[in-house]
Parts: sequence; structure tokens; C-alpha cells
Amino acid sequence: MRFQVLGHASLWIEAAGSSFLLDPWLLGSCYWRAWWHFPPAVAPPKPNPDYIYVSHHHFDHLHYPSLRRLARECGRDATVLIPEFAVDVMRTEVENAGFAKVIELPHGEIHRDVPGVRLASYQFGFDDSAFVIESGGDVLADLNDCKINGPAAARIRSDFGSPTFLFKSHSFASAFPNCYEFDAPGDGLSLKASDYCATFLHSVEELDAKNAVPFASMVGFAHPETRHCNRHLVTPRAAAQFVRDAGREAHALEPGEGWDSESGFFRSATSAYDDMEAGLEDLARRVAPKIAETTERERAVRADYAAFERHLGGFVHGLPPGAARFLPRPIVFAVPSDAEAPHWVVDARRRRVERVAELPAGWATLITVPEAVLADAIEKNILNFVHISMRVHVRIAPGGISTDLAFWGLLLVWEMGYFDWSQMLRPRAFRVLWRRRVEVLQTALQAARALASGKGMTEGMVDNLLVREDDDPS
Repeated sequence: MRFQVLGHASLWIEAAGSSFLLDPWLLGSCYWRAWWHFPPAVAPPKPNPDYIYVSHHHFDHLHYPSLRRLARECGRDATVLIPEFAVDVMRTEVENAGFAKVIELPHGEIHRDVPGVRLASYQFGFDDSAFVIESGGDVLADLNDCKINGPAAARIRSDFGSPTFLFKSHSFASAFPNCYEFDAPGDGLSLKASDYCATFLHSVEELDAKNAVPFASMVGFAHPETRHCNRHLVTPRAAAQFVRDAGREAHALEPGEGWDSESGFFRSATSAYDDMEAGLEDLARRVAPKIAETTERERAVRADYAAFERHLGGFVHGLPPGAARFLPRPIVFAVPSDAEAPHWVVDARRRRVERVAELPAGWATLITVPEAVLADAIEKNILNFVHISMRVHVRIAPGGISTDLAFWGLLLVWEMGYFDWSQMLRPRAFRVLWRRRVEVLQTALQAARALASGKGMTEGMVDNLLVREDDDPS
């Protein structure tokens, strides 16, 4: 067994003569030039892996330019492994990138078709998965962004034992709370570096991992609209030290570094984190021409209200019964180019979308997004990705945070197709949900406990960002 960190969430694994490339974001940026590799990514040791695994459909994991390049270099016969979700969005995305052989891995089913290797995918939530691989007694568990916990996580230990290495994200990956402004300061919620580190440690302890590797959080924000987020980054060093302080083994590995079962760790002579501020400044200088070129193109783009109305109108009318009660107040997008009516309003309670001159009474959240980003996200049915991009400013009216966080969460579920009954009544969906019945029950119990304890939507959504110690209903 051998592994090498390539960058952010990209991992190269060699096991029993086969090679695996996980979550290949290998070049360029993602999320409308907002996210960049920091430290810089390195190329895979070989250009043609035997297998590629994509954990979920976010751009820093399913990166179209990287996948298209791999498809050209590997040929159409390369095998791509993906998790089997209730909706089959990912298969189409991977096939459109140029791959013909795509295998969906059912939740928790151990795949033995690779000689000398056992591997499995464990899905959790609507769009996340963990990848576990074992060869020669060594177990690598790549949780990346997956917040799998409780009885659902216990199955990994039951199937594979304690991981030799556990890889997991350890920093923020959404606009909340770093891109938020609160009209009532008392409404503000802050998430500290220790909150993210504690969540990382919780996964390490829950799976009883022998070694922890902070992972899937090695990015820098170089766009002028997002650079303020850099001061909130949680480094692999900080996460590893937090775990070591708790008495566990942890290793902060940077791109190009890794481990071999015969020779142990291999490391670089220098670290990008020795002078992180200078490194981020250098990143911003290097990519400034690309950002300037993109900014010039974006300047000419205007959001189209008709497209906005179709998309968000579909959203408010597509909400299942009872869901609108989590959106009791209007959500407003600020569109400065619309001189007559610069406030585009999404009112789920009245199931209505409209454009108005003044902020409506009782508004909860005022969302400002570059119009080119707004238009592109709507066209591609990924408006929820705007929240991940950090290229957004959210102003929260007093008491409006619950409505805002519920909006982004419900929008994600709707855009993925989980509120589409033609999707959810198919045999595929029933099969997937039955395989994940322990998780479904776990989630229902967590929701019931949250309601019984008086937790509001705000606390529930924050718990979704950070898995807390008391979230295990068992």
C-alpha cells in the first residue's frame, strides 16, 4: 500500500498492483475563480490510473477540466467509481466529461473485483460519501467532506476495522459565517478554528483511526471578493496538533508527501505553511491575470429576471408539504442593474417570486452575488454552489438567520432532484434508501431530538456544518 497527497482532496493510492486517483481537482480554479490550490497541487505519479473515484459532485471534487483531461489521457475505457445516490446526477456528469465505463458503488457493499483489494463507498447525507480501501492489512478511509457519524460510521469499523489512516476535511467550505453581516449583532454566530478541529478529532476517535491526516481543506482564496476568507483558514498543522494534543497520532501532509507500507513516510524539505501569508500573496499575484480576464467577461453579463423567476419559482412550488414553514420570511437577491426593481424576492410562504423597488416588509436575508455568477449558476442548476464559492455577501435582518440557512439547505436538496417525485418514486431510490435505512433512522432521531430540545433551524443547520459530540442518537 502506498499513498500520496496530490492537493486539496486529491489522493493517489497504489494497492496490490492497482492505482486509484481520488477526487481529481488537479489544475486551475473552481467556483467561478474563487477557490485555488494552496499549497500548489502536484501531478499524479502516473498519467493513467486504473481507477478514479469521485466522492460527490462539488467542483473541488468533481472538477470538469481535470476529468476531461484525464479522459483524454486515459482513454474512454478508464474506470470511474462513483457512489450510488438515490438520484443519478453524477453518472451523467462523469459520462459527459468523456468516460464510458462508470461503476456505481452501492452504500456499504464491499467491492472485490480488484485483485488483492477490498473497497467500499459509504454515502451520507444527500450528496457526500466516504471511500474506504484495504490491502495487505492496511486500511485507508477517505472521509473528505463526509460527516458520517454514529451508527452509520460504526459500519465502517465493522467492515474494515480501525483505519490505518483517516483523511478528512478540517476547515470551512461555505460562506457562513465569514461572508455574513448581521443587522442585529446578537444574531451573529461564529465558528472558531477549534470547532472544525474538534469535528475532525471526533471522526478520528469514532473510527478509532491509528493515524489522522487533515485533508480536503488545502485551498486559498485569491479572488478580490473572497480574499478576506483567508484569515479564517484552518491549516493542516493546526488540525494535526489539535489531534495530537488529544493523545492521537496525526500527520500534516502537503501535496507531494505521503506514506509507503515498506518505507514509511516521505516528506518535502520545505512547507508552504512556514510563511502562509507570503504564500497566499504569491498565489494572488500568480493568478491575477486569469481573474482579471474573468472579471472583464463577467462585467458585461446581466442577470435575467425571467430565468431567475423560472428557477426560483420552480423551487418554491417544488417544496414538499410543510417545508415552506422553514422559510417564513422573504429571501431577497440584490440586483443593482435592475434600476426599477433591484430587489428580486423569493417568498416561499406565498409560493411567489417577484421583483420590487424596495425591500419587502419582514425580509430575512439580502443576498448579493455578482450577476454573471448568478446567471451562470441558475443556467446550470447549481445556485446552491454560490454559497460554497464565497463570492457572495449575505446581510441578515434581525432574526433572519434561520430562514437564510434553511433556504440554502433546501435549495441544495431541490436542485439535486430529491424533491422530484418522478425521481424518488423509482425503484432505484427505494433500493438506495433501504440500504441506508440505518442512516435514515439516525437522521430522523436526530431531528426529533433537536425539535424536542427546542433547537431552531439555525442550530440544526450549524450542526450540519459541524458534527458535535452529542449528535449520536445511540
